[in-house]
Amino acid sequence: MKKILLATTFLIATFGSATAEVTIGGSGLFGVLGEDNGGGSETTIFTRLRFNIDARTETDSGVVLGGRIRMQSISGDYSVSVGYAQLNAAMLFLTVDRLRVEVGNASGAYGAAGLLYNCEIGLIGTCFGGAMGPSMGYESLPYGSHPDQMGMFVSYSAGNFTGRLSYHDTDQLGGGVTEYSETSASADWSSNGLSVSAAAVSRNTATGNVDHHFVGVAYAPDENSRIGLNYFGGDPGERFTIYGDHTLAGGLTLSGYVSDDSNDSDTAIGIGASYSLGGGADVKASYNTEGSLSRADFGISFRF
Repeated sequence: MKKILLATTFLIATFGSATAEVTIGGSGLFGVLGEDNGGGSETTIFTRLRFNIDARTETDSGVVLGGRIRMQSISGDYSVSVGYAQLNAAMLFLTVDRLRVEVGNASGAYGAAGLLYNCEIGLIGTCFGGAMGPSMGYESLPYGSHPDQMGMFVSYSAGNFTGRLSYHDTDQLGGGVTEYSETSASADWSSNGLSVSAAAVSRNTATGNVDHHFVGVAYAPDENSRIGLNYFGGDPGERFTIYGDHTLAGGLTLSGYVSDDSNDSDTAIGIGASYSLGGGADVKASYNTEGSLSRADFGISFRF
């Protein structure tokens, strides 16, 4: 992603002198979304513009400190957001060699699992065979009813392995009527085209715990092809999803998935296509169906 350097300053910190910088990068989407639930159909114009405002400084001892605030405007019936641009809650981080620590609007270990979202296709990343159950993590929108939400995330990488732990609390001061906390863990390993990913999450609520887990494996025989299998289990039920994609010589990527869910007798199927325009821009389309529900999208995405 290309980034714009806004400022370079000189910072005196606990660890000694350091050079700091602030950058802006982001992405945009625009296109058409369609949905038919068996009782009627709807077509909407969808737009999303996202700016990531990142700040970092590195001390003389090699410690990197920084943070991110995201500003985003999103439209369409697929969002709970209002249309105007909003700033989210801040995430702050520290990295030392292969260790990373995030505090605030921190990532979730479950959601950071490497293969979790690989079946997503199309403009907005739809997959009826995706993750089951709730999980907390980095939020693009303001906390809203949970202004005192706090998260902590730790990851460590060694060679082909990455492990993660996270803890989130919607109200760290206590007393909130919808207060709950969540702990999650995940790990990834890859070598010679083979990737394995696993994750588990436990949410503690006033009515009891909600626990679920994920295991995925994927194989890429070459840089143009990939096939994978994801399994989701726990309190929400069970789900198996097989997915794959292949990039043709002309730059067109075809993708698809098939998924079976213990909570639904219908098989979910999705097909997608993406064509690179160069410069971080792509034309994307997808069609997803499960029983009487179907969704389709078409549009352009770009990164800057």
